[in-house]
Formats: sequence, C-alpha cells, structure tokens
Amino acid sequence: MTVPTTTAPAVPPTDIALVFDQATNMADLARGDISKLLPTLPDNTSLWIHVDLVRAVHHLRAASVLIDRAADAIEAEAVK
Repeated sequence: MTVPTTTAPAVPPTDIALVFDQATNMADLARGDISKLLPTLPDNTSLWIHVDLVRAVHHLRAASVLIDRAADAIEAEAVK
C-alpha cells in the first residue's frame, strides 16, 4: 500500500512567520490562563488534576520556546 503524497501550496515567509508568532502567543495565553485558574480550583480537586495542569503549563512553555526557535531558524534560512 502506498501513502498518497500531497504538496502544500507555497506560503510567503512573512505569512509563515505570522502563523508561528500567533501559535506562540496562543500557547503563552493558554499558559497564563491555566496558571491563573490553578489557585481557584476547589479544595476537593484531585491532586492528579493539579499535576496534569501543572505539567500542561510546562509543556505549553516548552512549546512556545520550540515554536519560536523553529520560526527563528526558518527566518534565518530565508535571509541566506
């Protein structure tokens, strides 16, 4: 069985940079929202829910850093 391949339409580098910037901003906003809500969770909330949410906050931070790093690398390649 062969997997069909598709080609994506060419996207201008400025649009790519904008999409990465928006993704980074959304991850940062989600991280901030979750961080603000953590102290407001009811006292009877399971410890594992807190653990999952704290891990999610850290993953969102890591995602922001990686997306930003990828955007910088793509931008550097475009300048060459």
